Amino acid sequence: MTACACFAMGFWAKMPIVVGPSMALNGYFISHLVPLYHSWQAALMCVALSGLLLVLLSYTKYPQRIIEALPKPLVKATMGGIGLLMMTVAIQSANIGMPGLHTAFNTQALTGFAFTLLCMRIFQHYHIPGAGVLSILLCTLLFALYWPATQHPTLHFNTAAWGQIHLAHPMQTVLQAAVLSLLVMFDSTSTLHALKETHPQLNTPAFQSKQQRTVRITGATTLLGALLGLSNMGVYFESAAGLTAGARTGISTCIVGLCILLCCALAPYLSWIPVASPAAILFLIAWNITQQLRTLEWTDVRQTLPVIITALSIPLLKTIADGIGLGLLSYVFLNYKQHTISKQTGILTIVFLAYFILRLITLGSTH
Repeated sequence: MTACACFAMGFWAKMPIVVGPSMALNGYFISHLVPLYHSWQAALMCVALSGLLLVLLSYTKYPQRIIEALPKPLVKATMGGIGLLMMTVAIQSANIGMPGLHTAFNTQALTGFAFTLLCMRIFQHYHIPGAGVLSILLCTLLFALYWPATQHPTLHFNTAAWGQIHLAHPMQTVLQAAVLSLLVMFDSTSTLHALKETHPQLNTPAFQSKQQRTVRITGATTLLGALLGLSNMGVYFESAAGLTAGARTGISTCIVGLCILLCCALAPYLSWIPVASPAAILFLIAWNITQQLRTLEWTDVRQTLPVIITALSIPLLKTIADGIGLGLLSYVFLNYKQHTISKQTGILTIVFLAYFILRLITLGSTH
């Protein structure tokens, strides 16, 4: 499904943006929807309906207006929060270990992580093309020489979840799907805007129409993915790696789709790559993103506090939408007396209030 989404982004939207299964939304699916219904099949119906709602919303201007209504400090705080979230994901996926959390350091993982970071920085310093790929290859060679693996997993396709969705509690399902569609729309539009802010080549008059197509593709692939047993799709901020390397059109996204299909065939051999190596690349990309926080003004508490709330809430809650909502509510509360809140910002604040109220209602229905 990720490959299909990439081909749609490349051929139709013509955007160098990757769409795939969202880890944050997967967590929401597992921790909230499945326990609510006591059935992953019924939870998938919420996913399917949320995809349909996203497709319908993409024909409106709401996805664009959401980001336009955000105050500038919160936009940069969102980018910083996304960077912090990606850093935590990178460290966790590297399996380095945390002694303070009763897990010992994994020497091999730590070595691979540090070695990849060192190679990456050296290649970047000398402007060597393909720095990330070269760093991963060198780390893989290092592991093959000093820690050769004894066995490697084989690829298995699990088709047991295909076509297993079913409807239970119709009214509750519609409510859950509405909340989920808002969550996906907030996450996707904020990620797209963060990519546009950090990569000026996306800042074109055609970007807004392409942004609508991106939301539409996210919704359509979510709907189709639910029929195959997958949870929500989302925009990948990791697209920043391709944009930094010079991606300008949808050709790069189509290449990503082809590589994903190729990886399916080469999965047993790709398992030789130590997980700490690509995690280190992700960490470095995330670190560069967090540098957006350095450009903010930290002297006015009315601006600083919402920025801190937004930037820290995103990695702590593991949801971009919740972090933006909490930051926006605090921003409006602290600045409404200054008469600096625009009409669009006020409307967006009401939308987030409705969103959080729906979240509370649906959370209460699980007990």
